[in-house]
Amino acid sequence: MIISMFRAQYFMPDGHYPSILDIDFEALYSKGIRLLLIDLDNTLAAYDETMPSDRIQSLIETVRKIGFDIVIVSNNSERRVRPYAEALGLKSVHRAKKPLKGGLKKAMAVAKKHVGIRKTCLIGDQLLTDVYGAKRLALSVMLVKPLKKHSEKWYTRFNRRIERRILKRLKRKYPESYQTMELEKRLT
Repeated sequence: MIISMFRAQYFMPDGHYPSILDIDFEALYSKGIRLLLIDLDNTLAAYDETMPSDRIQSLIETVRKIGFDIVIVSNNSERRVRPYAEALGLKSVHRAKKPLKGGLKKAMAVAKKHVGIRKTCLIGDQLLTDVYGAKRLALSVMLVKPLKKHSEKWYTRFNRRIERRILKRLKRKYPESYQTMELEKRLT
């Protein structure tokens, strides 16, 4: 089975939240995080949203005021990613090919501040692309619940089926962390 080939710790996020709006960014900043790599689809916006909502614009403005540098990093196309990022005044990396390391490294390189791995945190909605990719680079990673599962592409829905099996494995391997982070809520 393919899941048994991977190390469970590569799928364990450092935090799990109902949405990006629920993350305590001041706490992240106080822990030394200075660069945020943020996934676009189902993290900042549902697949059917083309421009940032007022809530997301306000969040990005607040997060910048705290002192973070932010780069949107997505596996989606330039046509999808660039206009959204530009509307927020952010840099972006499209077709990042997460969980491969190259796109994440490129996102770190295009940031204004070159802060290094220990001061970088990725925020995303998928275990297979966001968490696994970030952990392979030893980045901090915050996992959020996807905004709208029913509008996801077929390959993302396939990943979600694998994610359910990984979550069961994480529950066995890391029961305390699994419970503390309320990862069972990802199954609903």
